[in-house]
Order: sequence, then C-alpha cells, then structure tokens
Amino acid sequence: VSEDGKDWYAIAGSMHYDNSVNWDYSVEYIKTNDGRTHWMDNAGAINDNLDYDFPLAKLYPYHRFTDDELESVTLTGILITAEAADEYGSIMAAQPKFGYADVGSLGTKLPGEDSSTWEKDGNYSDEGYENVARNIARNPYLDDYPVSNPATHYEGPTDGIDLAWAVNSEGQPVYFPNGVHYIKIVTASNVVNDSLGEKSTEINMVRVAQANDSTVGVSVAPSSISFDGVAVDLTAGTQISDNVFSFTGDNAIEVRGAFDVEVDAEGSNVYINNNPGASVFYDKAPDHGIIRVIVQDGVKEPLIYVFSLNAVEQTQEEIDQDAAEAVDRLIEAIGEVTLESKAAIEKARAAYDALTDAQKALVTKLGVLEAAETAYAALVAQDFGTVHVVVENTTYSRRTALPGMERLWILL
Repeated sequence: VSEDGKDWYAIAGSMHYDNSVNWDYSVEYIKTNDGRTHWMDNAGAINDNLDYDFPLAKLYPYHRFTDDELESVTLTGILITAEAADEYGSIMAAQPKFGYADVGSLGTKLPGEDSSTWEKDGNYSDEGYENVARNIARNPYLDDYPVSNPATHYEGPTDGIDLAWAVNSEGQPVYFPNGVHYIKIVTASNVVNDSLGEKSTEINMVRVAQANDSTVGVSVAPSSISFDGVAVDLTAGTQISDNVFSFTGDNAIEVRGAFDVEVDAEGSNVYINNNPGASVFYDKAPDHGIIRVIVQDGVKEPLIYVFSLNAVEQTQEEIDQDAAEAVDRLIEAIGEVTLESKAAIEKARAAYDALTDAQKALVTKLGVLEAAETAYAALVAQDFGTVHVVVENTTYSRRTALPGMERLWILL
C-alpha cells in the first residue's frame, strides 16, 4: 500500500514474521532468443522449463518499459515458502490465517440467510445486487473456519484487510494519517507444478469494507504480556497510532535461547505472530527477530503490539540449558492436575518433544510431566459424559456417569 505512489509498505499478514517468509525476494524473468522466457531468483533457483512467452510491452500500457526491461524484468517482494503437497504431489501454497487476498463469492451471505432468491434467470435479482453491494467484511481474527465443509466459508463475508498491519521493510509498523491512495496486489508464492504451470494471483475485485453505523472503539488492553514469565511494561512502547505500539531500541525484549510468550487477555481473540491463542513456546528467537501480539474483542479495533527481540548470543551448552529450563517451567506451571489441565499438559509435552536429545537429558521435571499425564488420563476416565437424545428435532441432554450407565434420567 502507498499514500503517494512512491513509497510502498507491506501489509503484514499473519505469516509475515514466520521463518518461512522471505522479506527480500526477487526473481528475474529473462527473454530467450526465441521470445520465450525463463527465470532465476536471488536464492539461486532457476527454472528454464517454462512454456511462456516473455511479457510484451504492448500488453502492459500503464507501465513504461525501459530498454533493459524489454529483455529482462525483475520482480521484488515478499515470498511465502510453500512446501506442502496435495495427494497428487502438487505443491500447495501456504494457508495463512489472515491478512492476504481471500477467496469468496461475489455476495456476502451472513449466517442464517437464504441466498436462493439472490439470482433470477441467471442474473442477480434486486435483492442479490443489494447484498453484493453491502461489502460486509469478516472479522479476520476469528479462528473458526468450517473444517468439515470449507466450501461453506466461501459463501460468507471475506476477511477484511486492516491498514494497521502495514509495516516498513524492517517489519516495523507505519501509520498513514491521510489514508492510502494506492494498492498493489502481488503473488506471495513461487509455485510451479509441471503441467499445471505457475500459480498466480487472479484478482476478481477489490472492495471497501462497509463501515459500522457508529464508532466501535478499541479493544481492551491485555492485563499483561509476558516473555518467559516477565511482564512487559506496555506503557513503554512507542505509540504509532491509536491502537498500534512498537517496542524497539531500549524497549526491545531480551531473550536467551528458548522462551515462551503469554498473553493475559481473557475473552479476547489473541494472535502471537501466526498462532491463534494466548500462549506460544519458541525454541529460539524467530529469524526476523520480531514478535507481534494482536488482541481483539467483539467488533472493536484490535490492539497491536510489535516487539523487537534482542537475542543474546549463547554457547551451545547455554542454549541447551535454557531450552531445558524453559520446558521445566512449563511443566511446573501445570500445577495441580484437574480436568482443565489438558492445554497446559499438551503444551509442556509438545515443548519437551521438540527438544534435542541433549536438551531432553537436562530436563529435571520429566517425571512430573509423565505423572500429570497419567493423572489427567485417570480423571478423564472418571469424568461424566453427556448423552443427547433427539425427539422430534429437539435435543435433550443429561449428564451421566460413563462407566456402567446403570440409569439415565431424561426430562421430556
């Protein structure tokens, strides 16, 4: 996005700070003697098996090609590395949580609406046009896409893009007091699948999201954001805009080896980089050296905190010891085991399993973790289940002991 068409800034989607994202990617398309093209990128990859013509200047009337660009064109931007493959072996683009071009229908069907009357004789009815034009954006922080039938998501509102996500080349937030006047949409992946060819962004439309009838306000600040159990002074950051804060320089967060990030914001939607949820464990500082925390509730504007990290250089022995101690702290945090301990136990187990063999040998509380897992399993086995009985489309529930089920009382 750009305010003046000269200085451009990236919209930092949910994956922007992940290690799999290259902020300084470039690929050069070179014209061959027969008018075709091949490319090479600044990571050393080459593809000379493309069945494409080199771009013709006459097909791009709004770009003034230089003499050099008639022979080669270099594209620069952000690359999201794609490594997953589908059942046929084709490389699949990454699946970000939010912050990128979304896929959806022309209309914006809301939950409970019947869209069967939106079309008439193959065209939109008056009602259909009205619903298409309303441009209702979905809250991008709701991690509730329908897993059982993802196609149903495409019928609903698509994710909005928030200008509060805009960042400079260093990943730091920027602010546009006069808004933006230019947008540029580019492909964030370089995926080539043999006969299927290159993956590219196909743009159907750009819409301005419908505004609320009244000011929605800003989300409530979290009670705390902690790195390795140490709470950050949230008043010490630089305020970029009404709801965006940056912590750099003297206010950067010092981390040593493995660390965890905890956000106390009960009832709010929380993202820590690309991770939905209020707690994330890192075995080391991310490559980009930044942790972004987003806290959002209801329909309010989010609060965004961008923390630069000061990763202290360590010997391998220190790294191993810190990683083991971080896992010990997670195990200790489990405390007394109850039916509410599942998340804490799973988090500690996942952190332990991610350690190297040398680091695992330094963990002192593995026995405590194993005892907690055993105790939790025993509690689950004794827990009460819920039995549902459907009578004429009405569901009645009654909690009953699972073992034995000697009797069941249902009020009809």
